[in-house]
Amino acid sequence: MIARPLGINDIIDAVVEASGVSVGEMRGGRRTVEIVNARRAVSILGRRHTRCSYPEIASAMLGNPQRHSSIIAQERGGIGAMGCGDVDLALVVARASEIVERRRHREVAERRAKRRKF
Repeated sequence: MIARPLGINDIIDAVVEASGVSVGEMRGGRRTVEIVNARRAVSILGRRHTRCSYPEIASAMLGNPQRHSSIIAQERGGIGAMGCGDVDLALVVARASEIVERRRHREVAERRAKRRKF
């Protein structure tokens, strides 16, 4: 059974749960390490787990699809930071990935259970 395609809002929800940073904080202008890592995680996972384009991710994250260059910079910066040993970012990305996969498996199991009822 194929699960529905993930959307960027699924990724944002998983990162919020994994990082403890609210959606409002991610969309705001503050640049604490926790908030920057959450934004980077959404950028990285949004491209890895969805079919969303950079403008679609920017629209969901920032409310403006024309700011897609910010998403590209966050993704590249995040991947570079993880390569240089940024453990905090790597943990947020790993936790959010686990949450996404867990939700996906749960959704497939629920669909299978519904099919068996009929």
